[in-house]
Amino acid sequence: MAVCSGARWWCAVLACASASAVVLPARARDVCPDGWTQPFPARRLQGCVMVYHPVLQETLLIGGTSDRTSRELWRWDGSAWSVLERDGPSIMAFGAAYHAGSQRVIVFGGGIPTALLPNQETWSWDGAQWKQHTFGVPPDARNDAAMAPDPVSGGILLYGGLGNVNGQLTPLGDSWLWDGVEWSEVLGPGPGARTDHAVATDTVRQRVVMFGGDDGSALRDDTWEWDGLQWVQRLVAGPSARKQHRMAFDAARGVTVLTGGMNAQGQTLGDTWEWDGSAWTQRLVSGLPMVRLHCMAYDTARQRVVLYAGSIPATTQASDILLEFDGNAWTPVQREQPSQRARAAMAYDHVRAETV
Repeated sequence: MAVCSGARWWCAVLACASASAVVLPARARDVCPDGWTQPFPARRLQGCVMVYHPVLQETLLIGGTSDRTSRELWRWDGSAWSVLERDGPSIMAFGAAYHAGSQRVIVFGGGIPTALLPNQETWSWDGAQWKQHTFGVPPDARNDAAMAPDPVSGGILLYGGLGNVNGQLTPLGDSWLWDGVEWSEVLGPGPGARTDHAVATDTVRQRVVMFGGDDGSALRDDTWEWDGLQWVQRLVAGPSARKQHRMAFDAARGVTVLTGGMNAQGQTLGDTWEWDGSAWTQRLVSGLPMVRLHCMAYDTARQRVVLYAGSIPATTQASDILLEFDGNAWTPVQREQPSQRARAAMAYDHVRAETV
């Protein structure tokens, strides 16, 4: 009988493939019923969110789903993944952002996008544990709300999403602010109802930037900015109409980076755009595949845009790609793992205390 020791990927594979033949350590966890935890996140098809935590100086990956749903919280430090929590508050399709005043990651809503069962729960993670917030009146239940820090108020801005209106999943067009204690609705005209849109906080210009989305009848190609008091449309040419794209603000270069998404013809996109506050510019850079439903954040300490997971075009398969963008090219991050293979053999080396 083989004995596994050390958190090696290939040992985890053997554990999942033939757990009955392997003696596993006591800390075995969720990958399969008797399996070993992988040293990196499982593939994500959709529903995950990435948030940069400036105190930890690490990028957090929350939730998502592929062949199984995940409530896990992982962190990426620029060289390795490690898991922080196994049982988070929501499965997928939630909004999330970092609240600087409380030094907490705030999560709102979520559920299963194809079901009429979104929730209206607010949760926070303080670096050690999750806590549910029940004070005050929250926004209506929804999936896919877009959230970003509001640099003017110091709160978190939430816009839109997909809610249950009279038994139908319907795009929403309301704005809300989280002040660290409770939600308050922001009244006044806005960009209009939409879901699958993207937002990012321009910390240089003190604006929240929004682009695109699905209004329920067509995809949008409009650019909006929140200035702390109101939404202002920027009448400029830019990326094509799309949904399921992602944005992050590159603070070192002072631009909002937009990637991927899906167009009205159902095609997955693989382009990179940048918004400098006055114009969109398409960046003809290498390394970005066609991708949608991915998650993305900006690592301030390392000055990199980090992109993970997403849907593989023309399939229902999930992805586990991990890319970083330095302003010049998208670079895949290599992980320590063997290539795919069949009929391989393994043995435990007692001298070196490793599985080979």
